[in-house]
Amino acid sequence: MNIEAYQNYLRGQYHRLRLTPESTSKAKEFFEQALASDPSYAPAYSGLADYYYALTAYGIKPTGDVAPLAKSAAEKALAIDPTNSDAHSVLAMVAAVCDYDWKVSEAHFRKAMAVEPVPPLVRYRYAISYLLPLARCPDAIEQSRLTLETDPLSMQAHFGMALSMVAAKRYQGAIEYARRALEIDADNHFIWYAIGRAQSGAGLIQEAIASYRRVVELAPWWYVGAWFLATAYHQAGDHERGQELVRKLTGLHGHNYGAAVYYAVTGEADAMFEALDEAYRQRDVLLRRAPGEPFFNPYRADPRFQALLQRMNLA
Repeated sequence: MNIEAYQNYLRGQYHRLRLTPESTSKAKEFFEQALASDPSYAPAYSGLADYYYALTAYGIKPTGDVAPLAKSAAEKALAIDPTNSDAHSVLAMVAAVCDYDWKVSEAHFRKAMAVEPVPPLVRYRYAISYLLPLARCPDAIEQSRLTLETDPLSMQAHFGMALSMVAAKRYQGAIEYARRALEIDADNHFIWYAIGRAQSGAGLIQEAIASYRRVVELAPWWYVGAWFLATAYHQAGDHERGQELVRKLTGLHGHNYGAAVYYAVTGEADAMFEALDEAYRQRDVLLRRAPGEPFFNPYRADPRFQALLQRMNLA
């Protein structure tokens, strides 16, 4: 093993998991340095694949811009090491988000989980990117539990568990669980988002507003938090503040999944479906949550919603 390549790879993983645009960029530098030391070091290629996918998962770049790069890097890793779990899991996510090809996604996840022990990150991705879109909430919760057994300090694993509990409509449990996760990292914006989702589902709208405000403070680049904050404002009856925020968001980000949720709550069905169509064209990573999204319940019988699910192979 090339020690320098290995150390740079570890540095890259550390920075990637800090969840900011700056740290993500730093991660890329270290993965590239690892490959400069050893061009045949497969984990560095899978690290680059992680980096490119993180750009869209964190809301930094459009999916269409980075998914081909993530796929290419993952394929390079597999050309060197066909058993590389991380690379298989990235290809599984790309298949789910870009192609809505759940069979290909499942095949890659099976290969990613064929090693022992199964890497915690792979289990997390399996739960969030495959099981939850297919409405397999109990399985997602179980995978999250197994992930946390292996890595109890992983904030991604804690987020996966909280979000899986929200999807299962176990709102109070999700709130309690996520608050314990904040004892590990009080500034993790994904955990605050999960708490907001749970509070909203439980009807605790003022509490949800406070949580989404925290998301916006911690991750102003992540459009999701601001759209859900605008949604919560509307739910609380503060329509003016919600509309003011929406005007800013529309100018910055256009229509996306967050916009669709907002318009679903305000009852603007045509605008909601326009936003969903745009999210589909952009391959918005959050669109995979549409089948289980409670805010869309009033519109499920609409032929336009059924057509969207068919295009996503989730009907």
